[in-house]
Amino acid sequence: MLRSTTMGSGPCAGACAGRSVSSPAISAAAFQHYSDSGFSRDEIFNAVGPFLKRRFVSDDNTQALVTGFMPTIIDSDDLEKLVADIRQDLDAAQLQDAEIGGFSKFKHIIEPRWGWTYVGESDDSNRIPLFDERDRSYAGSNLGEVALVNRLLAKPSDPEAGGAREILSFELSQAFALDDQALQSSYDGSQSSRKSALYATLRLNPAEAFSLQAQAQYSTLFSGLEATQLSATLALPRARVGLAWYTRYRAELGETSSDQLRLTAGMAIIPDRLLLDAQVNYDILSRELQQQHYSLVYNSQCWGIRIETREFRYFNRRDRDYRFALSLKNIGTFLDLTGGDSVLY
Repeated sequence: MLRSTTMGSGPCAGACAGRSVSSPAISAAAFQHYSDSGFSRDEIFNAVGPFLKRRFVSDDNTQALVTGFMPTIIDSDDLEKLVADIRQDLDAAQLQDAEIGGFSKFKHIIEPRWGWTYVGESDDSNRIPLFDERDRSYAGSNLGEVALVNRLLAKPSDPEAGGAREILSFELSQAFALDDQALQSSYDGSQSSRKSALYATLRLNPAEAFSLQAQAQYSTLFSGLEATQLSATLALPRARVGLAWYTRYRAELGETSSDQLRLTAGMAIIPDRLLLDAQVNYDILSRELQQQHYSLVYNSQCWGIRIETREFRYFNRRDRDYRFALSLKNIGTFLDLTGGDSVLY
């Protein structure tokens, strides 16, 4: 750090490399030192010099930047020229109005997190509600969880586009049993661990109309993947499309237990009147459509109708359902007709 000294009748920050700095700077701590020594505010601010004063002290001399100064061997005149040259280069590059993907400002946040969850003994743990993806129910459990979250916030260049929002995040987490509960175990129970699998989540939201999420669950006991998920949604003015890919593995055996694709779509054929929705699930391992669901909804001013059909296949069984519903305003569902059949093949 520069050593504060007194030169002449006014204070200034000391010299470095045996040379006196022609435009001295002053820190907040040094300002307090000189003020306590009897120097007036004008004497202290005049000693700072006009060059650094413009950068560290407000024009009305009421606010100063709290900072520190490291020794340097560059001469003050050379420093002024360097700052001027850099500013000129930045102006020539027109970086003041530069933007990336419609955003002009970015902020990176690193968020370490620790949590504790205690769930008492329960006769039926399946009745404990799960409100979001972070809720994991372990009957009679006492868990601690650590996580490291990286967030990237971006501010749109257009002021009318709103304020800053999160466009990218990555979270890595793991839970630890604070009692004797095993959070990972082999099929025969010969191997177990009080540590849970590693959970990784990546979220990308480059635009309000598009989002992408990737998740992975990694077994630290068997050094292999337990589950992966990749999903994306796209919202258009009168339609929306979603695609999800789910895969589960037997990490202990190195096998894939399930592999499925899900496609969802919706369209406003007549805005606020006639809506069409569809969902299709495809099982990659069995190479067949596992589930199909289609619905057509019409809403009038005083009444509405809903027509649905669903088909579900599981091993050698196929279930097919139909539904017709009529609803009245301020009354609710007035007529609800359902039907269907099941076939073994």
